[in-house]
Amino acid sequence: MALIDLDPQATATYHLGHYPEVCSGSASLLRGKVKDAFVDYVPSGNGIGKQFRLAPANPELYRLRGASNLSGKKFRKALEKLPEEFIVLDLGPGYSALTVAGLGAADEILAPFRVNSQKGVMATEAVLESIGELRIDNPRLQFGGVVPFCVGQQGNSALVADVLKYLRKSYGRDLYRSGVRFSVRFPEAGSNGVPVYDLEGRTSGPVRELLGVVDEFLKRNKKKKKVA
Repeated sequence: MALIDLDPQATATYHLGHYPEVCSGSASLLRGKVKDAFVDYVPSGNGIGKQFRLAPANPELYRLRGASNLSGKKFRKALEKLPEEFIVLDLGPGYSALTVAGLGAADEILAPFRVNSQKGVMATEAVLESIGELRIDNPRLQFGGVVPFCVGQQGNSALVADVLKYLRKSYGRDLYRSGVRFSVRFPEAGSNGVPVYDLEGRTSGPVRELLGVVDEFLKRNKKKKKVA
């Protein structure tokens, strides 16, 4: 697997113990260049999973997110050169040139919805509404489903219940059964530069639910190479 961090905030990069300045990273891939774009992520003794390659976020992404001439074509050609079976693109919040380039190169979009925020739901749906237009240049792009986050969060249970009801009605089978609760372990892991698995293991709370999302994704996409 390869993970490409297209979020200027570099959340995925920090969680994996790297810094945006470590190499040319995803900014290089956006220009169609593969050389020196990746670093290796090696799980710690307390973590889980196998080694994979990471194209970290780069400070240049802040400039590129407002670029008017950023195309997904060079990016797609760079991704096609990669040997990995699964290529995961981590897109940042909001809608920018980076979002367009990422979706212009992807085979499938998996949309996370923060069910404790009506504004978050509206922002994500605004991105999903662009899929039809993006398919003109990228006919491979498919909608893979919706993953609910912050399920069961205390203090706004009525809002969460209402949003989940809306998602079930609007997306039906496209709504993942595996929801993920919020945990203070997420920001703690980012601050410490480690995956959340290193702090909680694989059998408890949100980590177990994240693994449930992975399992459900694999079942929905048996033996298919995906750029998601």
